Amino acid sequence: MMLVFVAFVLHFVCVLTTNVSITVFAPKNPTKRLFALERVQPAVEIAIDHAMTDKLRGHLINVEYVNSNASDVDSPVAAFKFMSKGVHLFIGPVYDFGVAPVARYAPKWNIPVISPGAFAHSLNQKRSFQTLTRVHTTFNSMAEFFYRILQHFGWTKIKAISDRFGRNDIFIDFCDLAISSIHQMVIINRDKSYVDYEKYEILREPRDQMTSHVLEKINIKFAGKCF
Repeated sequence: MMLVFVAFVLHFVCVLTTNVSITVFAPKNPTKRLFALERVQPAVEIAIDHAMTDKLRGHLINVEYVNSNASDVDSPVAAFKFMSKGVHLFIGPVYDFGVAPVARYAPKWNIPVISPGAFAHSLNQKRSFQTLTRVHTTFNSMAEFFYRILQHFGWTKIKAISDRFGRNDIFIDFCDLAISSIHQMVIINRDKSYVDYEKYEILREPRDQMTSHVLEKINIKFAGKCF
């Protein structure tokens, strides 16, 4: 999906200028992460090769790769740096806390931002992130799916359990952001039906303590009816 969309945007940008500058944000380490720089770079290069058809012959496409460090500080700092040089397209950042500030500034610069990440529910707000395009399945659709299940079965009590460090191998705060998206969906739809929502975050603790905490937090208040 990202390959096709990047190629499409390049066709559009190249209509406006013959020299196109692209900045790609991705973390260099650890390389095993889903959107590590060494995984993203080949995809971008394939997309550019695909876009360089006869129609774009004579255009120069310059790509700068930035190690974002999955940081909400390094990413916007790099965005300002390359904006001062003159850039036409941002690919990434991919991690939610990094892409959010970049995507907020991008409309002021009239720069499109394409991200295969940006999973968080809040990044769906087009008023704040006008030029952001997310080219991957996000937590919005997952949250909508869960909310439809609640509506279908008439469930009105939710206990959300999240691991603060769960699936950090995908990206930082993956589990927490996934659970938060369901919370946001519940808040948005509270005018339609009442839902009693609580969140419990699993801490790094011995298994016996974790078990007792879960049993204490998830008790008959959130259990089904007894017959």
